Amino acid sequence: HTSTTKHRHAMAPCPTIFAAVAVALLLTSTTITTTAAANICNTVSPTGTAQFAVLTDLHYDPFYGTPQEVRECSGPCGPSVSKDHTWGYYGYDAPLSLLQSALAFTNSCAPAFVLVLGDMVRHDSFGQPTTTAVLASVVANLSATFRVGVLPVVGNNDVYPDYNMDVSDVTQTLAQLAQSWAPLLQSDEERSTVARGGFLQREV
Repeated sequence: HTSTTKHRHAMAPCPTIFAAVAVALLLTSTTITTTAAANICNTVSPTGTAQFAVLTDLHYDPFYGTPQEVRECSGPCGPSVSKDHTWGYYGYDAPLSLLQSALAFTNSCAPAFVLVLGDMVRHDSFGQPTTTAVLASVVANLSATFRVGVLPVVGNNDVYPDYNMDVSDVTQTLAQLAQSWAPLLQSDEERSTVARGGFLQREV
């Protein structure tokens, strides 16, 4: 069993599951060879176990390469430096090319399921419409890439304003979250718990 909440639940025993963590690195000139990729993916799992992938902090920025891009360099980033780096650059949020490459590579490892630990959306969103649109785009890419279950977790950048959620009235925020995650949700129960509490639980 797995749950997107951090609370402890009483659950029936499940088979041991080993995690294969997929890390999206901002590479500018490094090439991963086919042999190296195979070595990363093809780890031997003991009988009765499975591997799953963990993705976190994807931070997709659809404005990469434009004046609205996110630049969080500790030093000078340089003018329009991202335009010369198709796969991303240190201090910038991820362009679509990097997002899709990371998802495709993760899928090539044939995980049993995928756990996405939030922060799919770029930093410094312009507002709720932008946050919703970027989240929907990442979800669409996840749904199109994987043929196994994908379990999302809400991150601080996946709501607007980031790091904020009005607990006195979360109805609208959670309803929007449930709508954005809809392609990844597999049952009415999941849709209901996301819309009411921002979490889901699924047996895998």
